Amino acid sequence: MKAFLAFAMTLSALSFGAEPIETSRTTTGISNFGFELFRTLHESKTTEPVAISPLGIAGILELVMKGAEGQTQQELVAVLHWGKQGKNRLSAEQLSSDLSLFRYQLKAAYDGGNGGFEFTNATGFWGNTNPEVGFRFSGSYLDKFKKEDKEKDKKEGENRDVFATFASGDFAQPETAADINNWFAKQTKGKVLQIVESFGPPRLSSDASSVLLNMAYPKGNFIVPFSQIENGPFTDSTGKVSDVTFLSRSGAFPYFESEDYRMVSVAVGDYRPNGSVPYEIALDIITARSAKIDEAVRNLSGRQYEHMVSNLKSREIALSIPAARVNSKSGLKLGKLLKQMGAGMAFGIDAELRPLGSIAYNRNFYLEPFTKISYEVTPFGFETEEGKVYRAVSGARPSETRFFKVDGPSIQVIRHIKTGLPLLIVLVDAGEKYSQERMAKLNSSS
Repeated sequence: MKAFLAFAMTLSALSFGAEPIETSRTTTGISNFGFELFRTLHESKTTEPVAISPLGIAGILELVMKGAEGQTQQELVAVLHWGKQGKNRLSAEQLSSDLSLFRYQLKAAYDGGNGGFEFTNATGFWGNTNPEVGFRFSGSYLDKFKKEDKEKDKKEGENRDVFATFASGDFAQPETAADINNWFAKQTKGKVLQIVESFGPPRLSSDASSVLLNMAYPKGNFIVPFSQIENGPFTDSTGKVSDVTFLSRSGAFPYFESEDYRMVSVAVGDYRPNGSVPYEIALDIITARSAKIDEAVRNLSGRQYEHMVSNLKSREIALSIPAARVNSKSGLKLGKLLKQMGAGMAFGIDAELRPLGSIAYNRNFYLEPFTKISYEVTPFGFETEEGKVYRAVSGARPSETRFFKVDGPSIQVIRHIKTGLPLLIVLVDAGEKYSQERMAKLNSSS
């Protein structure tokens, strides 16, 4: 059997300034899927960071779903929609349409922004033409995307969702890896130069039937940056105490608390000095009030997260969060985890992927997806070290101010506000201590 390799690289995702869309069932399905996968990943005791992008992984599975049939396709739809069989389940076509609308919003928001964020997304699908493999895309499979591209070009113009690029090459030749890296470098404007090598083992092997690569690379600014930077103790989930850098500021934040959780929401977007700040992305920071973080992750579902979001209230908060950097090392295999969630057919030797393509000698091939996450929080936002700092006006702190210091593990979610879609879910179980050089660079930016 030949493996179908799929990689996803996601570094947080941001969006702003687009028209609302009615995709509530898909949002709920992907939210449930995301938190279930997050919990399954955490329980696997992986050495990789516990971090996923529900939208990014859903996009990869969508590509496979379009080339699947029978029980394989049904399982993929079930995993993404995370509902029972029946008339209320969305079809594969509706799921695909809704995901396309989400990606369209992200791109339209990036193109229409005023510098508060950037968003770059690229997906490439390479077939292995090595004679021992002989992978070929199905003509009918590629025709689906050609037809969709024409329809999107008429409706959306330059902002259309160009979901994937399809290409072929001999994986035994180093030129193929170079072609893949060059393509990604071009798509990401030089932000990512070596997408294949960056995943580490398993490398792009000569006997893999195909490679599907997805990479989302955003940068975004907090509407009001964190103006206070100081070091302090951080206690991780094992009880280890480290000296890390904390980012602090006071002000009005959307806030939720219950017996089990506390959550504060930080706005991301373009600063508007006149006080009008329409924003569509939030960083939700969730901490456990009494239970350990393991129990908090185990009990947090998509439905419960939606309840927390819907009950956010504006409160005066003195907020302090650790500077954080979360990076995958070699990439995380997702096939086993997705099997546990009910998609065993798609990730085994009996996968029904004939509509997608074929390999030599009429052999079968199957899906083995990977994901790789890079996530960083600085005083200014996500994955950014430069930018203007708009200081909050200082004054007397109201007596009802709540103190919220995140000096231990937290669950952080980047959320698209209008739809409620979680774009990234990550467990932050460590902080980063800035060097004097880094401090000087941050201070010079202010």
